[in-house]
Amino acid sequence: MTSTVKLTVNPANGQIFTANENLGKDGKVYGFLRFEQEILNFSSSVINVKTLSALKSISLEAYEKAQKSLIEGMEIGGKIIITESLTEGIGFKVKRAGGDENSPVCTFNGKPIYRKTEYSDVEGETHSLIAHTNGEEIKAYNAMKVSAKALN
Repeated sequence: MTSTVKLTVNPANGQIFTANENLGKDGKVYGFLRFEQEILNFSSSVINVKTLSALKSISLEAYEKAQKSLIEGMEIGGKIIITESLTEGIGFKVKRAGGDENSPVCTFNGKPIYRKTEYSDVEGETHSLIAHTNGEEIKAYNAMKVSAKALN
């Protein structure tokens, strides 16, 4: 599967550029562009396609200059990189074993794992992942979800 990075609209407002209401340190208006990349996910017993998304900051001034060239769905070079950490930082969110806010937090030796995605055009840059150590908790949660679905 050849993977490409595509420019997408913000699902919340349907716009390519989403302004941030806070001014930058330089007094300029900034916002972000949203990118998506489909990858093959080998982390379960069944291989599936997973969509990664990432935001990239851009000044309103730079966006206005490039606006005519920025088209929804356009493909660009680079890829989306996943970075995981045991310390919370800017742009990091807690990693969950599932797609909803009730899914268990993935942990490593009792510490939560934090995750962020970023667009990168640096050749050879790779993901930095941390394997969770709370597999039994995650399996129990998934079994409970399956049981709950069966009862409905």
